[in-house]
Amino acid sequence: MPRMGVGAAFVQGWQRVWRARVLLAGVLLATAALATVVPVAGSAALGPASRVTGLGLAAALELRPGLDEALGARPVALAAHLAASLVLLGALLARLAADRPLGLRGCLAAGTVRVFRFFRLTLIASAGAGAAVALFVAFPTPAGAGLARALLFVISLVTSYGEVRLVVEDRRTVLGTLVAGWRFVRAHPAATVGLHLVNAMIGGAAFLPLIFLGPSDAAATGWAPTAEPLLLLPVVVAQVHAAASQMALFDAHLGRRPAAAEAARHTDMNRRP
Repeated sequence: MPRMGVGAAFVQGWQRVWRARVLLAGVLLATAALATVVPVAGSAALGPASRVTGLGLAAALELRPGLDEALGARPVALAAHLAASLVLLGALLARLAADRPLGLRGCLAAGTVRVFRFFRLTLIASAGAGAAVALFVAFPTPAGAGLARALLFVISLVTSYGEVRLVVEDRRTVLGTLVAGWRFVRAHPAATVGLHLVNAMIGGAAFLPLIFLGPSDAAATGWAPTAEPLLLLPVVVAQVHAAASQMALFDAHLGRRPAAAEAARHTDMNRRP
């Protein structure tokens, strides 16, 4: 099977998102609803848009005041928000990995059964991100900032493909999942890093409205508080596409055929004379 490039994975990611548009609409509605319970900054950093690490970590640093407010004001609501976000994350990744309808019950079951695995993955990734931030605090120089950003990028990259392998291969051990994610990145460095950079640029652009029109600037820009959760929706779409494109890349390089591709292949074979 020919290897997939960054461009093909990018396009196939959008195709998978379109095929999962019903679930995506549900995730968007759930994200907007959760953002009304927890401040928008906390939702951006901890919600399903963050995909555990990656751009969610950048949001946690850029929107630190709102995150501190969420942690201090509503700890119970924040814990429920995080649990619901992890269930949504598992359901969404299961649907993208299968690339076929699973039904609402099937998606929620897939998300619920993996919620503690994603929670452990969140803890490990957060510890690594905390170490990178501590490095920048200890060495507040351009070199220290560059090294911290590089470490955050590597953590995001490895954890993202760890999530893919956790769902696709139904792995139970989180540490083994991270090792497997690292092995895939090491085996295909150009494709994985290139796709992650492209997704990071798109995700960063999706975060701009949240940073400049978010809660801290709501009074100056005229945004009503009820409109603030809408700023999260582009971030969710960008992160969903990032997950879908990584699923497509992983399937192509390991020769795995998702159900939709297999069904299309059999349909084409049946149409042949």
